[in-house]
Amino acid sequence: MKILHLLYSGLGGHGNVFFSMVNADVKKEFEYLAFFNGVEEMRDEYIERCRKQDIPWFFVKKKRGLDTGFYKKIYTEIKKAAPQMIFLHGSSAILPAVMVKYFTGGKKKIIVRETQATHLKENVGWRWLIW
Repeated sequence: MKILHLLYSGLGGHGNVFFSMVNADVKKEFEYLAFFNGVEEMRDEYIERCRKQDIPWFFVKKKRGLDTGFYKKIYTEIKKAAPQMIFLHGSSAILPAVMVKYFTGGKKKIIVRETQATHLKENVGWRWLIW
C-alpha cells in the first residue's frame, strides 16, 4: 500500500511522528511518500532522512494568509502521486485530500492526525476537522 503523508515542512512534531512511523515498519510492508508543505522552507534534516531511507518527497511552499494556489498544488500533487491512503498530519489540507478522493473514485482512505491542542483550535479549524 502506498501511503502519502502530508506534513509541515518546518520545525514541529510532524517530521518526528512521520519518521517514527516509517521506522516502525520493520517488515517494509508499506511504500511511503512525504509531501512537505508550509510557510517555512523544508528542513535540511528532513531532506537528508528521506534520502537515507529512499523515501520519495516533494515540497510546496505556502504564502502567508489565504493562498488558493497552494491548495490547488496540493490537490495536483496528491492526485499525481496516486496513493491508496492519504495521512494528514493536521486538518488544514483536508479539502484537497477529500477532493482527490472524490474525483478518483472514492477508494482512497484519509486519516487525519490532529496536532493542535483542542483549546487553541479556532472555529474554522473545528469546521475542517468535522468535515
